[in-house]
Amino acid sequence: AVRYERGADGWTEFAAPLPPAGSRLFYVRKEGAGARAPEVQPSGGARRIEVADLRATPSGPNVLVLDYCDVEVRGERFENVNTWRANWLVWEGHGFQRPAWDDGVQFRRRIIDRRDFGADSGFAASFRFQISDREALGGLELAIESPELYRVSVNGQAVDFTSGEGWLDPHIRRAGIASKARAGENVVRLEARPFNVRMEVENIYLLGDFSAVAADRGFRLAAPVPAVLGSWRTQGRPFFSDSMLYEGRVEAPPGMRQLRVDLPNWSGSIVEVLLDGKRAGLIAWQPHWVEFRTSPGRHQVGVRVVATPRNLFGPFHNPEKPRMRAWPAAWMPFPEHQPPGASYDLLDYGLFEPFRVTGRGGTP
Repeated sequence: AVRYERGADGWTEFAAPLPPAGSRLFYVRKEGAGARAPEVQPSGGARRIEVADLRATPSGPNVLVLDYCDVEVRGERFENVNTWRANWLVWEGHGFQRPAWDDGVQFRRRIIDRRDFGADSGFAASFRFQISDREALGGLELAIESPELYRVSVNGQAVDFTSGEGWLDPHIRRAGIASKARAGENVVRLEARPFNVRMEVENIYLLGDFSAVAADRGFRLAAPVPAVLGSWRTQGRPFFSDSMLYEGRVEAPPGMRQLRVDLPNWSGSIVEVLLDGKRAGLIAWQPHWVEFRTSPGRHQVGVRVVATPRNLFGPFHNPEKPRMRAWPAAWMPFPEHQPPGASYDLLDYGLFEPFRVTGRGGTP
């Protein structure tokens, strides 16, 4: 029931506050009418339920984006340049005004069918990264788009992508490099001979169980640390764009048939609320809570915070720091040489405070 007022003009007025995208259903009848309002069974007062053994589990490997490289084309070498500029240098070095697939247009198949590049054409791109702790080597993988177009090596040792699994996109393949990497400086080299219009110099990715720690140039790999409440960015996962499951144990007392999960502070695209491993609801906008049926006894309640691809794909260096939007030119501003990792524009995702669980019904 809600409080209402009857105005002098005969209208009945009552307040109906609604959250964004929310809705409420009201049953209104005249006094003395034969129809009866549906009976609402009392559910008892809300009771706070303790969440025990809260833990955080990432749904996928950590990621380090390598977006600066040394590039060699047409006898010239350009050191420590952004992949955007390196790609332009490669295409300009092969007679194009600009990269064909960067905001370009082709007539029919005028570009894709070109095969007139000599055996001495092509380029080489070398990506450097630092490992400060051997514990970061466990399960280390390298992910590259269309690796079949290049000769790929790590520290001079060839990397075979033949049986590599896809990652994010069917054309991005991953391969293990733990046996080829080492503590200290490492070099991933892509050699392309002859040039092919399907080639591009783009960011490459390291995947594994490690921490990405800000360094004087970009980030270095360090020993992994357990995930906890708080921003993923400050926990060695600045480029992580998957999801994180925060799960704990609750005890619903006898007679309790309904639970409510509230999220006081989080950041992401959407949250999946789980009861005993099964979806109980979704949260994407206010109010940041969901209610669902349950049964008395012990249960596992979890919230899976899902990020966006923003920290994986950037832009990382745009001084305007655009939010909730991106366009091709947003990636154009970047420092001439790789800046410190602390200068990268990265967002905070994660669960910043424990989720709250309340229940209705049951005996005190």
